[in-house]
Amino acid sequence: MLTWFSFALRRMALRAGASIVGAILMLVGLGFFTVALWILLVEMRDPLFAATVLGGIYLGVGLIVLALAMRHPRRKLPYGYPPAAPAPPAGVGAAGVPGATMPGLMGALMQGVGAGMAAGAARRQPPPE
Repeated sequence: MLTWFSFALRRMALRAGASIVGAILMLVGLGFFTVALWILLVEMRDPLFAATVLGGIYLGVGLIVLALAMRHPRRKLPYGYPPAAPAPPAGVGAAGVPGATMPGLMGALMQGVGAGMAAGAARRQPPPE
């Protein structure tokens, strides 16, 4: 048990370290690409044009990232609930009998009729004194 835990912890640390190093390298590459694009745009036009284009690009990418971060993912059921039972095939009831198509509905109907009769009987009887 402890061996498995230490292995999992070591693997998680290696993944986190590799992710951090990868993110740092991507930021350095983004810096170089920014400088290269700056030089290219200054050669084409002037520094004001280069700053406007680069600012627009970074603003657009930032807005896209914010929009993606603000989306609401589809919510899944918590792990405590069992999955829903599959529906029976057409023509076969819940009990698996081909003629019994709605036993739950009939039971609910009978329960409602019984509750209505009990309420009517209680209304007719005078309250005990």
